[in-house]
Amino acid sequence: MNDVADTAPKSATPIGTRIARLFCTGVAGLVLVALVVATLQNAFFGLLTSKPATPYPQSIYYAMAVPGTSPFQDAPGAAGADFSQVYTSAMALRHGESAYRPTSPQFADRFGRIPNYPPLTNWIYVPLTFLPYYIALLVHTGISLLALFGATVFVLMRMGLRRHVWRVVLVQASLYFLTPIGFTHIDRGQFDLLVATSFLLCFVCVFAIRHPFRWAALSGFLGALKWTAIPFLGCFAVLGFLLGSRWRRWTFVVILAVVVLATAPFWRGLLEYWSSLRLYELDPAPSGLTLQNFMPRIWTKLAPILATASVALFVLVRFPAIERPRILKAISAPFALSLTNLSICFGTISYEYRTVATLGMVPALIIWLEAEIELPARAKIATAAAFGLFLIVAFRLFSLTALGYVTMSWVYLALALFFLCICAYTIHTSRRPLLRAQPDAAES
Repeated sequence: MNDVADTAPKSATPIGTRIARLFCTGVAGLVLVALVVATLQNAFFGLLTSKPATPYPQSIYYAMAVPGTSPFQDAPGAAGADFSQVYTSAMALRHGESAYRPTSPQFADRFGRIPNYPPLTNWIYVPLTFLPYYIALLVHTGISLLALFGATVFVLMRMGLRRHVWRVVLVQASLYFLTPIGFTHIDRGQFDLLVATSFLLCFVCVFAIRHPFRWAALSGFLGALKWTAIPFLGCFAVLGFLLGSRWRRWTFVVILAVVVLATAPFWRGLLEYWSSLRLYELDPAPSGLTLQNFMPRIWTKLAPILATASVALFVLVRFPAIERPRILKAISAPFALSLTNLSICFGTISYEYRTVATLGMVPALIIWLEAEIELPARAKIATAAAFGLFLIVAFRLFSLTALGYVTMSWVYLALALFFLCICAYTIHTSRRPLLRAQPDAAES
């Protein structure tokens, strides 16, 4: 377990440290400012109207109380409408029925929906069905938070970046607990904190020298729990395999192998799950946060693949094999940020709480800023500034809930293209002699 030698900078570059601190302080500070502004607005509203103001933050979607699940008799039900779908599916499995087509009414989705989670997820959550629903919901929420915050703290400390731990956790916590998007995710009982953790652990495989296969295996397992992680994991792993050193590339193979191995034993459930995928992905009209609002479906699905192929081809043509691992590190954060946006907007029906997956990129950005890689300062500044501004807009601070889904989809695409431009700029400027030096022995 001694990962202390992971490729964290032995002496962090001053510019990277300053940018990391400004990024964390700026984002967390703006979240708190937005909270103060909303509080003042509500206070003046109450003063002028004598009516209760709309609380902030609140869910951007309508309430979906799960009937008969609250411990309070006068309540319509506990929240966690999406978690309830996994809970009832797992309950069906526990009683020997199909997770997707249960015959008993008590195991059917409370809102008449066809279950839309992978078989592995339903089986993993079977133990929680021995608990009352509202307790199971609290356990699920606690485990999800522990996964992201725990992985963030552990990774940063193992990378020698202890000084940033409290700042990064503050950014993640403020965005999750004090914004409309974060509150929506809590209200629905969703699983995107696990996706965020999967993204972070996948990214760490670029930098970790000792035991990277552990990070890769855990990343793949978490990705198998919610398939919205697959576009990111698949494309990032392909780039890592193409550009990584001789041994490191196999860590990315492990990510995809674990996804397959964690899914394959449930092949019978996959056959039933196919009808759900058709209903939510292949047959419906576009809805929510998706590039299909203004792009054909095929191009939306190809967007992460085309972005990966373009970056990989650019590097493969310009650099010999010995230099590619260094370039992979140099472009890892902007490429991951671009891929995150494209993955969130990948689905045909894509709900905005998926934005929570970007929280995994906060510690990833800090690792990249502090890493011992030669980068133009303007590339670091532009990446951190753009990501910080994106988080403010994407998490709907300062009454930005008025922005429609089409507009928000354009925002996601514009930032994805911007981060790809930073990749191209970094690759172009990396022809300097300093970056063409012999790689470390560990990368050989």
